[in-house]
Amino acid sequence: MRSNSPLVTVLMPVYNGSRFLGEAIESILDQAFTDFEFLIIDDASSDNSVEIIKSYDDSRILLIENQNNLGQAKTMNRGLGLVRGKYIARMDQDDISLPSRLDKQTKYLEKNKDIVLLGSWCKIIDSNGQPIKDFCPPARKNDIIHYMVAINNAFAHSSTIFSTNVIQKIGGYPQYSYTQDMALWINIMKRDYHYYIMQQFLVSLRRHENQTMQEPSKYLIRFHEKSAMQYKALINLKPKAQARHDGWSSIKIRHKEFLLQILKEMNLLMFFRYLFLHIMK
Repeated sequence: MRSNSPLVTVLMPVYNGSRFLGEAIESILDQAFTDFEFLIIDDASSDNSVEIIKSYDDSRILLIENQNNLGQAKTMNRGLGLVRGKYIARMDQDDISLPSRLDKQTKYLEKNKDIVLLGSWCKIIDSNGQPIKDFCPPARKNDIIHYMVAINNAFAHSSTIFSTNVIQKIGGYPQYSYTQDMALWINIMKRDYHYYIMQQFLVSLRRHENQTMQEPSKYLIRFHEKSAMQYKALINLKPKAQARHDGWSSIKIRHKEFLLQILKEMNLLMFFRYLFLHIMK
């Protein structure tokens, strides 16, 4: 990296994100920490996302426009080839970073040189910015592993900041439609790199109706990918006995609940798609 490179690259992929995009951008531009570049990659949006991005006259913003829609994983991997920062901080188009986020996270990483992946606690908010609940995953290695194998992804994507060199070295984001972030975390964790989750609320994650998986095939793919990630975590992260037990129990319960739900809805098409995906797995 060049000597004049910023310490941090904030990487934000955008696709038809106009509704909350301005708030997300401003939350980065208003950071107390200033030694960053803001790499925004528009993935061939059909709304006015590009116009919104261009309306900000700030030299830290670098806008890249995909000519065709590549999907989030490929778009982020394109960004990995363009970043100049020592660290990459992720940001989604509808979330909000608190003003102290980058300052606190970079100070932690510079003080703890062995940490290559850092997350934080988050507030979950609705479309109006009203709080729904808190997301408070555990902080340390064994507890994070237990959470990953038995519950879900412990690292909220928009809360993460990670080593550019390490992410590039291991090949970037795996090609999944919905779980590319958890797949990347598992690839980091299985190599025995160090990671941590700050027990501070540094990000607000937005949950809104546009994120709801209305199309049955997409809902099924998401369920299948999340199940695959849980299985991948069980196999690769060397969980302790109790975590293994909880993980396998969780997988069985989730599949049972999913099957009962689609049978209750008499959704035979989804039922046969479910069978096909698990036969092909």
